[in-house]
Amino acid sequence: MAADGIFLAVPVEPRAGIRLAVNDLLDTAGLTTTYGSAVFAEHVPSTTAESVRLAESGGYANVGKTNLHEFAYGVTSENPHFGTVPNPVAPGRIAGGSSGGSAAALAAGLVDAALGTDSGGSIRIPAACCGVVGFKPTYGLVSIDGCFPLAPSFDHVGPMARTVEECAALLEVIAPGFAAAELDSLEEIAVGTAWVDEADPLVSRRAHESAAHFPRSQSLAWPRPEIDALFMREVADVHRELYAENGELYGEEIAMEGKEDPDNRRDFPGGFPGDSRNAFTPGGRTVKEQRMYQWTRDWIRLRAEHSALRRGNLIDLFYDDDAYVFARQDKTETVIIAINRTDQEKLVVIPASTIGLKDGGELSSLIGLTTSARVTNGQATIAIPPKTAVPYAVR
Repeated sequence: MAADGIFLAVPVEPRAGIRLAVNDLLDTAGLTTTYGSAVFAEHVPSTTAESVRLAESGGYANVGKTNLHEFAYGVTSENPHFGTVPNPVAPGRIAGGSSGGSAAALAAGLVDAALGTDSGGSIRIPAACCGVVGFKPTYGLVSIDGCFPLAPSFDHVGPMARTVEECAALLEVIAPGFAAAELDSLEEIAVGTAWVDEADPLVSRRAHESAAHFPRSQSLAWPRPEIDALFMREVADVHRELYAENGELYGEEIAMEGKEDPDNRRDFPGGFPGDSRNAFTPGGRTVKEQRMYQWTRDWIRLRAEHSALRRGNLIDLFYDDDAYVFARQDKTETVIIAINRTDQEKLVVIPASTIGLKDGGELSSLIGLTTSARVTNGQATIAIPPKTAVPYAVR
């Protein structure tokens, strides 16, 4: 095990290829994989994560497993078992997390590309801290098979590199069927920004400057989704039995999270794995959590059934406690997905201009329903049938 805090395990004889760092949350056959935890300090998987397998098949060579925040549950990569990941470009500062080791390996010039994982920022945060490029792909674009879960319906595997081009090249290898699109003009992409003014001033300014390069950029007054409780529930589900059997091997930060903060327990009723006084019981989701959980499942099912939903940009159009409407848009096609979790028909009005619809345009169901919507005065009113997730084609 390396003493620099970046690599936790390295192959005895790395194969030839583009040097690749692999986040230690991803299984590698025959090579120690700890998930950043003392519980798995001696764990050697018999199989390799699908993303790693694809990368190796595509010419990349795993040169080391990288350190991370314990169980990927944090944003600093200060690991109590294997040491703090250093920041090569800003000594004395954190490398970010949870995929801090992958970002640090790139920043130090030890590798040419890296694999990270991201549920709530774990690729993007360390990439920003270490001055490299990190990308969180669309959910399901890159396989998470062989990745230890943090919160399964939030988890992603994604590429990291020193340049955008190198990052895109790795993504094309680990996402079968994906290819970077060639654009004739930035007008082909609609860009929405939300919550930017809540960021630090410099971050906010850079976001606005970046968005300004796109002629179809607009600021969206979009409510922040309340998904924290669902996230916490999934984390607790993953760790409940593991913590019960190995609690003494958990780092204090994770084991004690939620125990000493009653406000945290109030806001996140799932608790953390160590909070036995407030742990979820099986099936104990709140109504709102259950809706969010079902929305995720509906979305995964629809993506599997309709190839159009696996391409293009994701654009949010409407959200409340009962319904969620969003669009998938690429250069040739726009598909709108409308989800209604109630027992009654739901009328939803969406801004047609956001997805390039003009008056007289029409939305038609892709699953045989007679329901449709016509655009008038820049608005489209959709009647979503009860307890239904409907994909609509834009005509």
